[in-house]
Amino acid sequence: MGSSSADLERCREPRLGERGWEGPLTIEPKRTDGVVVKGSAASQGVGVGRIILLDRRRVATPKTTIGKREVPKEVERFRLAIAQSVDQLRALRRQVETSFRGEHDEILEAHELMLQDELLVSGVIDLIQKEEINAEWALKKTLATIREFFNKLEEDYFRERRSDIEFVADRILRNLLGAPAESLSDLLLATTESAVLVAFTLSPADTIQLRGSTVTGIVTHDGTKTSHTAIVARSLGIPAVVGAVGITEAVSAGDIAVVDGDTGEICLNPSRRQLDAYNKRHTRVADVLRRIRKNKNLRAVTLDGFEVALSCNVDVVEELDAIKDVGSRGVGLFRTEYLFLNRQSLPSEQEQLTAYRELLKRAAPHPATIRTLDIGGDKLDIPGSAGEALNPFFGLRAIRYCLKEQTMFRTQLRALLRASVYGKLRILIPFITDVTEVRAVKALVADVRRELRDEGHSVSPDLQLGAMIEIPSAALISDILARETDFFSIGTNDLIQYTLAISRETTEIGYLYHPLHPAILRVLRIVSDAAHKEGIHLAMCG
Repeated sequence: MGSSSADLERCREPRLGERGWEGPLTIEPKRTDGVVVKGSAASQGVGVGRIILLDRRRVATPKTTIGKREVPKEVERFRLAIAQSVDQLRALRRQVETSFRGEHDEILEAHELMLQDELLVSGVIDLIQKEEINAEWALKKTLATIREFFNKLEEDYFRERRSDIEFVADRILRNLLGAPAESLSDLLLATTESAVLVAFTLSPADTIQLRGSTVTGIVTHDGTKTSHTAIVARSLGIPAVVGAVGITEAVSAGDIAVVDGDTGEICLNPSRRQLDAYNKRHTRVADVLRRIRKNKNLRAVTLDGFEVALSCNVDVVEELDAIKDVGSRGVGLFRTEYLFLNRQSLPSEQEQLTAYRELLKRAAPHPATIRTLDIGGDKLDIPGSAGEALNPFFGLRAIRYCLKEQTMFRTQLRALLRASVYGKLRILIPFITDVTEVRAVKALVADVRRELRDEGHSVSPDLQLGAMIEIPSAALISDILARETDFFSIGTNDLIQYTLAISRETTEIGYLYHPLHPAILRVLRIVSDAAHKEGIHLAMCG
């Protein structure tokens, strides 16, 4: 739950008292119930405040043709807008570097890299030169091509990266037109009360500025729970609701809003009854969280005496700061693909080693399970990668891709094995279909281990290799896989959708998506029996 809602007694947040909500915000409840707008819950907690509206309408794109003599001048005008955009992002990075490190700085760095990406820059310049059109129009046409590519991606996280390109393109367009965006920092400086920020969309550069502000809730028309707005809001502990279509037209600056980041509700100008209800639910959840944190060091044991080890899933190393606060026993899954995204080249061995070493040291004395790259060639825009437009569900992805691109895979294995001396490492192989894949990985690991020792590097003798069971074929041969591996991790999300032939996002036949379907329970029993028979560790992720 976000820090803005974990304790209503915090000084910057309103609290329901005898005369209404008290604190930095004065609320006079309405006699009639306020309107409740629904969006997607993106960051947990309840925030209350007076709405500040970031009115950042998209600027119109002029479309003109130019003469051949004007082409060099137009290209230069575009390059100057790029340079201006880079300078703006670098200034923002300097502004926030004292309070933000790691992932948030990397978001801004990724945007800076996008400004210099050949797909964007060369695409625009080529259109200016070939079609003799103005830079704004060429930018819009290039963006449409890039957007079409991202729309083909299946996973929300990768599809959502389309918005990063759009934020970057909007910055360039505004610099071309001399039309700077409305300043969020100016809005925040002018706000002394608890505030709910409402916008059509927020760039990562916007969201990062919210630390230390009076903003207790965020609402956007656009976005998903995997957008950078949601990611940064969660890290800041600010309740957020995204995908609230039409919200910017439904509110006015100065309105009172309650943002419920648990249910995805936004209550506009609430009545006393609604305020009471939100406060009671909020207080109840806060009490539960306090009890959970109080008991975080107790053993997780079922009523019949079976102990379960609870570990956290981690996307970026910075999230490790919070795992001890919730009593996590290590890292159940670290997704390494985030090291490979939003960049023009593959991460080096040293870069990966630094991340894995930090992860293992912070997780100690508990183990950390690091999953090798789980991504398809269709999602890596890196020269030399096998980036055919293949179906990410049934095509060249995860271990299939890594075994094809062995130079890249060996670099990752070298970094993992070198990091193994800093903690208890478990290497998890995703998307296993056949035992031959496990044997191929074991052979590569053995070869890399010999290579590193010959170079004088230390490698832990106790690192473990495991298989992710997320495909029915792997579940059905789990007795064979258990003899070849040190542990299993069941990826329930993929296992359910592959077994039942239904995606969680398929709303038309959502009634068929049942995690407790008898077929799923039988598959889980098969995997569990195989693991117990061979005496290997069994984890469930999902």
